[in-house]
Amino acid sequence: MVGTVKKLLNVSAEEYCRFPPRPEPPKMTKRDWACLLALLIVASVLSFYRLGDTQSPQTSWVASEENNRVEIDLGDVVFIEQFQFFLGAQHHVPFSLYGSSDGVTWEQIFIQEWETFDSEEFYFALSYGYVFSWIFEPINSYARYVALYAENNLRLGEIGFRGVDGEILEVKGVSFGADALVDEQNILPFASSLLNSTYTDEAYYARTGYEMLHGYVPFERTHPPLGKVFISVSIWLLGNTPFAWRLPGVLFGLSMIPLLYTFSRRIFNSNNLALLSAFFLTFDFMIFARSRMAAIDAPVTFFILAMFYLMYLFVRGIERNSFIKSLSLLGLCGMVMGFGIATKWQGVFGALGLPFLFFPALYRLYLHNKKQAMIMFCACFGFFVLIPFVIYLFSYIPYANAEGMGLFRTMWENQVYMLTLHGYTSVMYTNWNMSDWWSWFAMVNPFIAYYPTTKDGSVAVIAHFGNPVVWWLGTLTLFSALYRYKTILKHKCKDIAEFMYEKKDTAFLFIAFGANMLPWVFIARFTFIYHYMPSVPSVVLFLVMFLKNKSRLTQYFVAVAALVLFIIFYPVLSGLPVSESYIANYLQWFETWVFTPYSFDRVMGRL
Repeated sequence: MVGTVKKLLNVSAEEYCRFPPRPEPPKMTKRDWACLLALLIVASVLSFYRLGDTQSPQTSWVASEENNRVEIDLGDVVFIEQFQFFLGAQHHVPFSLYGSSDGVTWEQIFIQEWETFDSEEFYFALSYGYVFSWIFEPINSYARYVALYAENNLRLGEIGFRGVDGEILEVKGVSFGADALVDEQNILPFASSLLNSTYTDEAYYARTGYEMLHGYVPFERTHPPLGKVFISVSIWLLGNTPFAWRLPGVLFGLSMIPLLYTFSRRIFNSNNLALLSAFFLTFDFMIFARSRMAAIDAPVTFFILAMFYLMYLFVRGIERNSFIKSLSLLGLCGMVMGFGIATKWQGVFGALGLPFLFFPALYRLYLHNKKQAMIMFCACFGFFVLIPFVIYLFSYIPYANAEGMGLFRTMWENQVYMLTLHGYTSVMYTNWNMSDWWSWFAMVNPFIAYYPTTKDGSVAVIAHFGNPVVWWLGTLTLFSALYRYKTILKHKCKDIAEFMYEKKDTAFLFIAFGANMLPWVFIARFTFIYHYMPSVPSVVLFLVMFLKNKSRLTQYFVAVAALVLFIIFYPVLSGLPVSESYIANYLQWFETWVFTPYSFDRVMGRL
């Protein structure tokens, strides 16, 4: 046995190549397909339930020097208690309302001003929740005529007036050319909510998707364009609605489930363990909540997972795959890598891990066929440099068209802008939602995407953090895998090949996890817990690797625990209104988990 262990530790590449190839995973039975389909159906129902309204103002009025005043006739002198408006794709353009009973004497009844910042270079002045949001303001005045005065470029999708009982006051007439302000009165909501308005980062991404579709210069340029292109396509297909803004994220989030299932089947050679992996990913808090908003984290996480899966297929089959198949896998991997980087620079982190996986596999091929290995090495310039560059460059076409500059110049200037801005914000920007990389494992500070709001005694909030079973237990199993990787327990000679493959899979997962996680250790800019999202699939696989040798009862217990926690925490993941006492008594585990208005006010009062 000592000799066997010594041989295993010092096995050469040539000896390794003589190990029999790992068998293919078992074929999926009807039961396996049914279980996976059921999981996808459950995930789809949860993801689409209360995702967002499918109706929203589609036309808008734009103020200009020639058309900066609109007069509205309500038909009779009425009491206006409330004024509501849907702000379009612009920001910080002031406007005011004047009321009159006779059309001769006017009195100002409302003025909308915006918060400004000292530095235009650091212009995060979107006022979260304003762009593409319904805003309600008190008026409490009598008037028949209402005049709206605005500065240039104000964009309003729809306006409405409400009386004492909240009834919509009918508009009898409006100035010529301003019909878009009152042509969709049938969709006026009674209140602003996450179902009909943007929240947090959506104010950036939904707006930019709309601007790209209509040829406007995009506002959000702190990330590459591809993620916003997906939102733009969704708006083009379904209209400018909350459902359309969020649909791409949901589709990418749901697509991760079968992708991780397939990945896990290859690693563990087990359909049951693959289902367990997909189960943990489905009911992870971060994957679920972050995928349900108009953001770019779900797409980049999907692409990072896909690039590692394709590289795994290449590495695992390097000795037995045909040369064409290996080249095809590398080409697809490079293409997916390009999509990931063109979505968010975080895709670069995942790409940094690929060479550590590729070159050892290429060396094994070199021992078999030097010619094929050299051709594959040369082809990688095209696969991992040229193809990603072309994808990244072409993703800037909407920017170039809107700005009227050449494609190369547009791309280059935006790279300079992104580098400058991210470096600038690391010094100038502070946010109570921020968290350091080392705190993500313990979920010290969840990202509060939708701030706690109260209505009718209930509280609605959306928090982005992890399922404690997946993140806390997954982190522990990560260290367990490291110990197992370094320590050889009792293995019979016939198990040497299987143990070697398990050792390789563990190393693969460490590289995948480290590539997505370690760069954050050295990044000075502000960070948030959702930056950990691309690492979650690796954590899930480490957890399943730990449970692989445990009893079926233990596996069921951990899975049920993850599901129970998801059900308990569902309100603060989806924004479902529940009583404040429920959140405070059952979900507010730590002081830094800001899930209630009281806890939010307490944290804000400390800043």
